[in-house]
Amino acid sequence: MNSIDIFPWNEGFSTGVSIIDDQHKQLIQLLNLLASHVAYKTDIPALNIIFKELADYAIYHFETEEAIWHEYFPEDSLEKNHKETHNNFIATVSSLKNNENAEPVNVVIEKLLFFLSSWLASHILESDMFMALTVLGLKSGMPMESAKKQASERMSGTMRTLIDIVLSTYGNRVTNTLHLMREIKGHQKTESDLIQALKEQKESAARIQSLMDSALDAVVGMDENGKVIAWNPQAEVIFGYSREESIGRDVADLIVPPIHREAHRQGMARFITTNEPSIIGKRVEITGMRSDGTEFPVELTISGLLQNNKHIFNAYIRDITDRKKHEEAIYDLAFYDPLTHLPNRRLMLDRLEQKLRSSDRLNLSSAILFISINDFKILNTTHGHNAADLLLIEIAKRLQDNLYKNDTVARLDGGEFAIVLDLLNNEIDMAATMATKVAKKLLTAIGLPLTLQDSDYHCSASIGITLFINNVIASDELLKHAEAAMQQAEHHGRNEIKFYDPETQSALETRAKLETLLRKAIPDELQLYYQMQVDRTGLINCAEVLVRWIHPKNGVISPADFIPLAEETGLILPLGLWVLETACKQLKDWEHVDNARHLSLAVNVSAKQFHQPDFVDQVLKVFKSTDVDPSKLKLELTESLLINNVEDIILKMTILGAKGVKFSLDDFGTGFSSLSYLKRLPLNQLKIDQSFVRDALIDPNDAAIVRTIIALGQSMGLDVIAEGVEIEDQRNFLEIHGCNHFQGYLFSKPVPLHEFEALLEIN
Repeated sequence: MNSIDIFPWNEGFSTGVSIIDDQHKQLIQLLNLLASHVAYKTDIPALNIIFKELADYAIYHFETEEAIWHEYFPEDSLEKNHKETHNNFIATVSSLKNNENAEPVNVVIEKLLFFLSSWLASHILESDMFMALTVLGLKSGMPMESAKKQASERMSGTMRTLIDIVLSTYGNRVTNTLHLMREIKGHQKTESDLIQALKEQKESAARIQSLMDSALDAVVGMDENGKVIAWNPQAEVIFGYSREESIGRDVADLIVPPIHREAHRQGMARFITTNEPSIIGKRVEITGMRSDGTEFPVELTISGLLQNNKHIFNAYIRDITDRKKHEEAIYDLAFYDPLTHLPNRRLMLDRLEQKLRSSDRLNLSSAILFISINDFKILNTTHGHNAADLLLIEIAKRLQDNLYKNDTVARLDGGEFAIVLDLLNNEIDMAATMATKVAKKLLTAIGLPLTLQDSDYHCSASIGITLFINNVIASDELLKHAEAAMQQAEHHGRNEIKFYDPETQSALETRAKLETLLRKAIPDELQLYYQMQVDRTGLINCAEVLVRWIHPKNGVISPADFIPLAEETGLILPLGLWVLETACKQLKDWEHVDNARHLSLAVNVSAKQFHQPDFVDQVLKVFKSTDVDPSKLKLELTESLLINNVEDIILKMTILGAKGVKFSLDDFGTGFSSLSYLKRLPLNQLKIDQSFVRDALIDPNDAAIVRTIIALGQSMGLDVIAEGVEIEDQRNFLEIHGCNHFQGYLFSKPVPLHEFEALLEIN
C-alpha cells in the first residue's frame, strides 16, 4: 500500500524545541498512515487500532508539552490557554468518535481526518510556534512581555501569510486527497477531474507566487548549479538587483561576499553529492552582500526539493541589520559603562573569572588594582556633573593608554575603577613588584594636569592591590580585598599604593623604605672598602674597591640587600659614578705615597651603567676632573654585559683602552662565555669566579674548569686572577697550574681605607 501525505512535514514547521518537533513528526506520520488506510478502504478494526494509537500518542504529546511549557510559563495565561486547546481536542475527538453509530463509518473517519489535519496545522504553526519563540526570547534574557512581543513580530508578515494559507488549504486537501486516491485506485478518474486538478494546481501556483511577491523577506530560488530561477520583489529591495538582472546569474556572485563564495559552492556540491545537509532546513545567521558591495547580517533558511531528478533550492532571507544593532545596544548596556565605554563591574568580574582559571592552570600569579579618584565627590558637587564626566572620560583614557591589551580596566561606580592585570609571574613577590610598578605608572598618569571648564585641574588617586595565584578565592571576594586595600591607601594619606596581603604589604613597605634611605644615602653614607690583589710573590699590586653602606642608625647594610635594589631602581647609575670618582681621587692621592703610587684599583661596572650612551664621556670627564693616570684604573665587567650590543661594547672598551684603562672580565665561567666574542674584546685579564676556586680541591669538574680558564688566558695573552682564595692549598693549586694573581680572605678581607693603608705598610 502506497503512503499518502495529506499533511507533509516542512522544516518551516520546526519550533526549535527538538523533543516537541520529533513528536509533531510522529503525530503527522500517524495521521498520514491513518489517511492511507482510509483511502484504500482498510477494514474497520485496523482503522480503529491506528486511530487509537494516534489518539494515545496525542495525549502523551500533550503531557510532554505541558511539562515543558510549565517550566517557562508557570501561572501565565499562555499555559492555561494551551491546556484548554488540548482539552478541547480530546473532547472533539471523543464526540466525533461517538457518532460512528449515527453516521456511516467512512463519513466519521473523514470528519476526524479533516479535524485532525486542521487542528494539528493550527497547533504546530500557531500555538506551539508562538510559545517556542517566546521561550527562545526568555532564554536570551528577555522579560516575559518582551519575549512575547518579539515572538509576535517574528510571526507577523511572511510567517503570518504562510500560516493563513496553510490553515485555509489543509482541510480541503484532506478531503480532496482521499477522494482523488480512491478514484485513482478504482481507475474512475474522468477527464473533467483532471481538468479540475490542473485548475487547482494553477490556482495553488498562483497563490504561492502571490505569497512570494508579498513576502517581507527575500525569496531566492536556485537550481543545482547555483543559478537564480526565482527572485521576489523583496529580494530586489534587500540586495539592489532587479529580477531581470538576477535571473540566470550565479547566486554566489550576486549576494555572497567574496570570502565566503567558495565555501557556499562547496556546500551545495556536497549536498547534491551526498544528500547530507549542513544548513538546509536550519535557520542560520550569515553575511550577505548588496549590489554596491556593502556587507550586512542576514537570517537565512534554505529548503531543498528534488524535481524531475534535479535539485531545486529556495532561500528565505531576512535583513537583520536593525535587530543586530538593537542586540549590540542591549549588550553594551549590559556589559559596558555608557560614559567611558569601559567594561562595567559585571564584565570585569567575568574576565576576572577567566583570569583565575588561567592562573590556576598555568600556576601564574596576577593582581587586581582598585583605583579611587581622590575628592571625586567634591569635584562633582563644586564643578557639576559635566566636569565630573569629563574627568572620568579622561582618566579612563589615561588608564587604557598605560596598560597592555590583555589587561582589563573597568569603571565600577562614581570615581572608582578596577584593573585586572594579565598573568604576571610564578613568583608572588615578583608579581607584587610588577603590580606596584604598574600602579605607580598609573598614579603618575592620573596626576598629570588637565583642563576642566577652562581651568587647570590636578587630581590624585588611591590604589589598592590584591594578588592571586589560583582559583581558591571567588572573584567578588578578591575585588573586596582590593577595595579594602584601597581604603587603607586613602587612610594612609592618599596618592598611595597598598596591598591587601599583610606580608606582601610589609615586604613592599620595607623595600620602599630601603629605596628612600638609599636615595638619601648617596653619597654621604657610602664608603669604599678595599680588598688587596697580590701576585705570586705576595706583593700587593692592585685592590678591588667594594662599596659599603654605613647607615647612622641601622649600621652596615649588606650589599646583597641594596645592590639589587639599586640595579632595579636605576640608583646604580649615580652610585656607580660615585664609586668611580672616589676611586680615581684615591689613585690621585696615592701618587704622592711611596708605598702606594704603584697600585691600581679595580672598579666594578654594572651592565646598566656601561650601556649608557654617554658612559665613555662620563669616565673621561672623571679623568679630567681628578687628573688621574688612566693606566692605574681597571674596570671589571661581568659576562652578562656581553649579551647585547657587543659592537658598542667593543667600541667603548677600545676608546677607553686607548687612554690606558685596563679591563678584567669578572666572574668568568658563570655567564655568557662565548669565545667568538671573547677573542674580539680588548681584555687584559680574566677573573676566575670564587665558586670554582672554592671547590677546586674537592670537585674534579671545578678543578678542570679552573685549569681550562688559566690555559685559555695564557693562550690569549691575558692575565688570570682568582678570587675567593681562602686557604694555602687553593693558592698552591692555582699557582702550580699557572695562575699568578690572587684575591681572597687568605690575604685580606675588604677593609676601610685606613686599614688597607696599614696593610700596605706591613706588605
